[in-house]
Amino acid sequence: MRSIIAVLLVMMMALAVSASEQRVVAGPYVISFDLGTAEKYTIDKIGPAIGKPVQIEPGLWNKADTYSFNILGANNTRDLVSLTRWENSSDATISKELTIQKLGAQLLGYGVSSEGFVDIDGRVGYAMILENRAKQVIHTAWYWLDSALVQGSVVSTGKTQMVVAGNLTRSEAANLLRTIHVNAGSDDVISST
Repeated sequence: MRSIIAVLLVMMMALAVSASEQRVVAGPYVISFDLGTAEKYTIDKIGPAIGKPVQIEPGLWNKADTYSFNILGANNTRDLVSLTRWENSSDATISKELTIQKLGAQLLGYGVSSEGFVDIDGRVGYAMILENRAKQVIHTAWYWLDSALVQGSVVSTGKTQMVVAGNLTRSEAANLLRTIHVNAGSDDVISST
């Protein structure tokens, strides 16, 4: 009898954990995550930007498809989740992106309070916690789903980048980065589950 109760309890806990996983269809991708919270939050999809020309550097252009959504949490917190698929391989070197992110943060009045390499979706990513003089804290993290080191160099290239940024609570943001996963989906599926 005890073993049956134990098995039922384990099954109920597994169902409770899996019930909190969110799946969002974003163009041809299905992005799943679990904030690990009982707090209510809402998914606000942003229309895709398809085939948008982007100037990479003077005289060099690439096209990108970007699929994004906001996670709207309690107390006016939010995180933007954005996946960009480039038409041609792009520079996926983390140190380059780190320089750009830090410069952008400085221009907005934020300094880096914590940073480092993190495992996101089974890949090497980078995360920063930023704070301004008013003690407002935000975070940003990014990784490439398909980055590859260029042979004989320190440069990586890739076509698909995921960026997460916002001000969800630290525990929610940590759970998001720990559980986020991207699968190829289908263009004809247009609703989230």
